[in-house]
Amino acid sequence: MGSAANADSCKSLRCFASQYKKFKGPGGIGSISGLDFNRSLSKIKAVETASPELAKQTKSGGISRTGKIRSPTLEHNMESVYWVRDIFEKGPGFFTNHGRNGRVGLRSFSVSGRVNKPGVHLAPAGISVRELIEEYCGGMEDNHTFYGYFPGGASGGILPATLGDVALDFDTLQEYGCFIGSAAIVVFSDQDRARDLAVNAMKFFEDESCGQCTPCRVGTAKAVVLMEKPEWDENLLEELSEVMVDASICGLGQAAPNPMRSVIKYFPEELK
Repeated sequence: MGSAANADSCKSLRCFASQYKKFKGPGGIGSISGLDFNRSLSKIKAVETASPELAKQTKSGGISRTGKIRSPTLEHNMESVYWVRDIFEKGPGFFTNHGRNGRVGLRSFSVSGRVNKPGVHLAPAGISVRELIEEYCGGMEDNHTFYGYFPGGASGGILPATLGDVALDFDTLQEYGCFIGSAAIVVFSDQDRARDLAVNAMKFFEDESCGQCTPCRVGTAKAVVLMEKPEWDENLLEELSEVMVDASICGLGQAAPNPMRSVIKYFPEELK
């Protein structure tokens, strides 16, 4: 980041700090319910829900310069906003003293599956799933050997146990065709099959599709039929995936093929 950008960031941080007390009072911060379909997850739709005028600026890339009350405005997820108060009241070290594998901060990992202690675990950013299982989840269940995991919920893709030491953070999984998303991690064992889990995920996307766009509505349904066959037509599934990724309106249809693609890439022995 250049010196000018650093200066702007510092200026914005000082401005926020000077205004912080104003946000602590009643009415300083509020929440707005989003639209009741998956497209509301997109940036433009989320901002449009809060303010139609801001949405017009979002489409032109303008709210980061002049947004709400004519001030720079950023869209954040709730986990980011959650830490703001503690960082300002306890100091930067409260947050930056945590982290592993070169990452900084804390994350809430929602872990489910074949572990002894499933649930939401607050752990350092950059922790690996193997460390998470052993240190926070009480290890694998009896008679179950770690075989693979979803690093970011149903749409985050699937990784094998051989990649269980990869740091879990926002930008560490893209090279493997996956993403961490909301850190909803599903751990499975040698008694499970990745292909069955991928089919189950695709059925979930089929059910969750709002039906507005054809690539997602029809694509998820067709993918389920193809994936339930004893032998996968990998070329046809990849062609279908490309259409869904390129032409679906929102992230649901765009990310739905991730688990299926992961099985083809990391668990080819299950398809023989």
